[in-house]
Amino acid sequence: MRLRDGADGLQDEADGLRAELDRVRTERDNLDAERRGLQRRLTESQGDVPPPIPRLSDVFTARGVLGELEAARLLEALIEARRIGQLLELLQPSDVARLEAFLDDRVALLGGCDACPSAMGRAVVTVPRERCDVCAGSDIKRAVRMFIDACLVNGATRVLVVGGSPKYHRQLKELVQHHRLTLELVPGNVQRTKKQAASDQSRVALVILWGATILDHSTSALYGDGPARVLRIPHRGIGGMLLRVAGMLNGPA
Repeated sequence: MRLRDGADGLQDEADGLRAELDRVRTERDNLDAERRGLQRRLTESQGDVPPPIPRLSDVFTARGVLGELEAARLLEALIEARRIGQLLELLQPSDVARLEAFLDDRVALLGGCDACPSAMGRAVVTVPRERCDVCAGSDIKRAVRMFIDACLVNGATRVLVVGGSPKYHRQLKELVQHHRLTLELVPGNVQRTKKQAASDQSRVALVILWGATILDHSTSALYGDGPARVLRIPHRGIGGMLLRVAGMLNGPA
């Protein structure tokens, strides 16, 4: 009985803490919206300088939709009412590159393919198999096997992939595993120096420039002068990329 009373007391305390946290978050959102409103009015009063673009959360707060939970309920209600398309037409991101990076790293488009890696904590959108981020409708196991075989037969036991987001790199590491093959990965949005690129190429036999994913031109331009063979692969899906590399390795040099 005492244990039950103690557990009930802890539950009540946890509920109270959660309620207090929600209250603090709501108060924070209200204060943030008020601050942005005052800043906007100040900017407008100073001349022709355009006011800053408000965050979507500020617009929701002004409408009375407070906090993440109520925002999620709003989006669910719009989806149920078939109004989400109208909302999307009204939105204009202030930082497209940041939004694209967020979608690339935090959202996974998967086709329900048994052989594809799991989403590992990302938001999953189910799409037709031909639009799957990983296999793009191909036989991913076959693509991995052909890639590994082509690398080993052609002496490319150390491979460097330049480009892609952390999401793609996690999936590649999970898919491509062989005790004789070492896979090195350089994200496409990191800054590399010419010296670093030269060091990268000195360690590997093959460099894959994965151009259809996140890959800054200033990064890809550093690779090409060195002993390693360089392949440019303009294909977003992992399965398609691996198949193209295998085909190029097995074809004319």
